[in-house]
Parts: sequence; C-alpha cells; structure tokens
Amino acid sequence: MQNNANEVAATTKVEQSPSNFKVILNEFRKDKVAVVSLILAVFIILAAFIGSMMFNVGGATEVNIMDRYMAPGTGGYILGTDEGGRDMFKYLFFAARNSITIGISVALIIE
Repeated sequence: MQNNANEVAATTKVEQSPSNFKVILNEFRKDKVAVVSLILAVFIILAAFIGSMMFNVGGATEVNIMDRYMAPGTGGYILGTDEGGRDMFKYLFFAARNSITIGISVALIIE
C-alpha cells in the first residue's frame, strides 16, 4: 500500500508558477512604449560614451579664437562654434557623458 502511494507521488508533476522576473519581462515586452523608450535610452547612453571617445572629447574644451562664431555646417563644424571657438558638436558629447555619469552616480548613492 505504501509503495503505491510513493509511486503516485513520484509520477504527479506540480506545475511551478513563473518567476517574478519572467512575469515582469513578459509585461514589459507587451508595452510597446516601454520597449521603444528603453531602446532610445540605451542609444543615447551609447552615443554619449562612444561618441565622446570617437570625437576626442578633450578637443571640446580647446579654444580656437580664429574659428569663433562659426555657423553650423561651415568649416567642418556640424553644430558650429561658440565665442571661444569650441566645437559645439564635440561639446554636446562631452556634456551628455558628464550628465549621464552624474545622474547614474547620484541614483546609486541615493539607493
């Protein structure tokens, strides 16, 4: 009699409910706005860090008085230059990298 009870217990499978992570991931995948927002955020973060390495961010703070107030698209400057002759396109990547780094640091400290 006891042998039959062990066999029945061994053959019945108990279905496990999906983990919380899988439930959250499935809900996230269903929300198209959230997926697009995540892709956009990852793109901006990658552009800030890869772009700052690619465009030599050190050049963003270099002053070139001869190229002051260049209009966007002239002289090889995509976004033009400011009053110090600094390339605004390089400066944009420099500022984005710093803003993201500071934002993540503050979020980690507060957490």
